[in-house]
Amino acid sequence: MAKWLTFLLVIINSFSKAQDYVSNPYEFNCEDFDMTIVGNLRMNVQLVNNILFNHIKKDSIIIPKINSPDQNTLWKEFNLQFKGQITEHCINSKVLQDDKVISVPFCDERTKITIVAKIENYFIFNVKTFEIDNYILFNTKNKIAYFSSSFPTILDNGKIIIDKKMHTMYHHGVKIYEMENDIPKTFSVSFPRQYNLQKSYIAKDWNNKVKVLFDLIRYDLKEIPSSESSLNTKYVYDKDKYCRKLIVISK
Repeated sequence: MAKWLTFLLVIINSFSKAQDYVSNPYEFNCEDFDMTIVGNLRMNVQLVNNILFNHIKKDSIIIPKINSPDQNTLWKEFNLQFKGQITEHCINSKVLQDDKVISVPFCDERTKITIVAKIENYFIFNVKTFEIDNYILFNTKNKIAYFSSSFPTILDNGKIIIDKKMHTMYHHGVKIYEMENDIPKTFSVSFPRQYNLQKSYIAKDWNNKVKVLFDLIRYDLKEIPSSESSLNTKYVYDKDKYCRKLIVISK
């Protein structure tokens, strides 16, 4: 039981470290846009105008659809090289947490782990436990597992991993892994939760540098007229009153 709780804390901490919670979600102020940034990878985060955003967006790349072998084939391939490191209910490999590599061997029947893909030098697993439904990436080069709240985007022959996920319990933003001599550095930014994602893009500039773009919007709320007591007051989005933020993340 203690190991199961420890494992849950490792996963939750991995996804909640950079989250931003606002005390009054109904106060409408376009200047109120605090981002929380953590990690040891240096990146630039810019709020840009529509002209610059669209100019960078022109260099967006198309992420190819992954056609992976069936689970049995993937499990056989994984177990041939890394037997016991990750199983249907266990994680025995090293994991990355708070930019440190730790070892927390874990097994529990309530945790369901399935292998879903292999991309570059990563085996990708879906892990479901408690209220968590996320992913684990096992790096075959350094035998370290990384947590991802969404199915990851892997670029540059496995050197860059991008995890974009909005409006989940523990994640509202993006996390980027970059490998330097097989040692991962991370950058994570979370956005205010009142902002919804309209569209996101991944682009590459003339120097093959990756840029992550977000088009975020926040609508004001308007009251729906009601003859009932104020305790039953209802609100809907006011589509005529909104704040829009265009964000570019780059090196």
